[in-house]
Amino acid sequence: MKKLILSGLTLCLILGLNGCNSTPEDNLKDSLDEYSDCLRNNDFKCVAEFTDSKLVESMGGINSFKEAMKASGINISEIDIKKIKPIEKNGNMFSSKIAYIESVKINGQNMKLKGSMIATSKDGKNWFFTNQQ
Repeated sequence: MKKLILSGLTLCLILGLNGCNSTPEDNLKDSLDEYSDCLRNNDFKCVAEFTDSKLVESMGGINSFKEAMKASGINISEIDIKKIKPIEKNGNMFSSKIAYIESVKINGQNMKLKGSMIATSKDGKNWFFTNQQ
């Protein structure tokens, strides 16, 4: 029995405690951090992984999505998360609204833009983000 408990604790430590007793709130924050890193690094393949697959497909697939992101000429240097609203659960869907300010460079000009996005998840573990207009 001690070996089994030790193995479980070891597995949790190896996995970074991410999969052990994590809550939807913890998972949302972790996903939001990863998504923000993708945006700051202009890693559009990574951005696509956090974007609803229906939106990516509606743009012609991942390659078209990546090209559209590159062609926009927008470079995000910083994202400051201002507020994460409490997660709501509607049936099997989790969602939250996130307010942020991003520092961007558009056509050589530095700007700060306020925005909001909707975070959605079907399992409370894997989150996807969609900007609101």
